[in-house]
Parts: sequence; structure tokens; C-alpha cells
Amino acid sequence: MMKNKNSQLLELNAGTGAALGVIGGALVALIVQLITGDVSVWSWAISVGVACGGAIGAGKSNASAKKESQ
Repeated sequence: MMKNKNSQLLELNAGTGAALGVIGGALVALIVQLITGDVSVWSWAISVGVACGGAIGAGKSNASAKKESQ
């Protein structure tokens, strides 16, 4: 069975990066809340996760598109 070079389980783009950022932000917020007992961390952790994950995903998608066009 031949493997396709472009076959991936999860293609990283802005949408999947943002979704993974939400999960990462929620984990960070949960850990910080459990350690400090402060619930205000939830107000910024999800937003930061979406922003960072979306940017990472968009950058990865852009880099792979440039690589394929060469």
C-alpha cells in the first residue's frame, strides 16, 4: 500500500489552529485556576488561545502552500 505524501490525520490551518488554541487555553486556565483559586483567568485564557492558535495555524498553512508552489 502506497502512502500519499500529503495525507495527514489533521491538516493545520487557521481554523484547526484556533480550535487547538481553545483547548490549550482551557488547559492553561484550568491549571492556573486550580493552583491559584482565581477564576478570572478564564476571561483571558480562551481569547489568547484562539489568537495564538489561529496565527500559528495560518502561518503553517501559508508556509506549506508556498512550499507546494515551488
